[in-house]
Amino acid sequence: MEILLNNPLQSLTFLFMIFAILSLWIHKTPYLWGSLFGASYLIGSVAGIVQLNALFGIVLLLGSYLFLATENPKGWLRLLPTMIITLISFGLIFHRIPGFTNWLLFRNISLSPNSYPYTLFWNYDKAILGLFPLAMTIPLLRSKSSFKKIIPKTLLLTFATVVILLSLSFIFKFISYDPKWPTLFPFWLVGNFFFVTITEEAFFRGFLQKELTESIPHRHAGWFAILFVSLLFSLAHLPFLQDVKYLLLVFVASFLYGTIYHLTKAIESCILSHFLVNLLHILIFTYPTMR
Repeated sequence: MEILLNNPLQSLTFLFMIFAILSLWIHKTPYLWGSLFGASYLIGSVAGIVQLNALFGIVLLLGSYLFLATENPKGWLRLLPTMIITLISFGLIFHRIPGFTNWLLFRNISLSPNSYPYTLFWNYDKAILGLFPLAMTIPLLRSKSSFKKIIPKTLLLTFATVVILLSLSFIFKFISYDPKWPTLFPFWLVGNFFFVTITEEAFFRGFLQKELTESIPHRHAGWFAILFVSLLFSLAHLPFLQDVKYLLLVFVASFLYGTIYHLTKAIESCILSHFLVNLLHILIFTYPTMR
């Protein structure tokens, strides 16, 4: 907590972003999430997290989502904003959109003797990656009955996902049994849930997979979309981990998350599954990977 207290402006920047994301499941209105995001941006500009030149990318991304949500275009009119969204989103993923200074919390921390050093950022640019599609193009579950309906299927599919991914991870010798409670865990928990899991699933599954499924005139369009998005998901991880076996594992993970979204039609399902896999990884096994 000392890190948060010693950096109040940075903490408030991300706190208001978290509130903006959470508000979408409480009362999905532009006035609420827009105000919370606006407060986050203003505080972040004072804190040095976001600069004025970031506005160009933010406005272009927001405008493209808004056009899709309000006009519901078809054909080429839909393809153009979709391509703009995809290009800007990959720029955010690769931290290539100018105007962002993400918050470095821990650098080269060894979570266990057998693990590679780990660096933890809270990424403001990746938070924007997920906020806009969740706010404007992805249907969300907001009733208890809706959540109760998808939880059994989600947990069953997540169990199968965990078995497959753990099996491959052990075969490829990426992880070993290593139960722990790291000191940075609270920061990892918040950052991974809000600025990694939610944002990645919102863009890759909730936006890209959905757009491709609805645009391909074929009865197996959903599976083609899962395959293509999984290739893009692997590409998004290429600059960070270039081991071919690891990228294969990333591809399989994405294919499984995409399958969960395809079968449940709920973005909450693949968010929950993705996060539970990550949570199990850091608490029970070597993290991020074995030396």
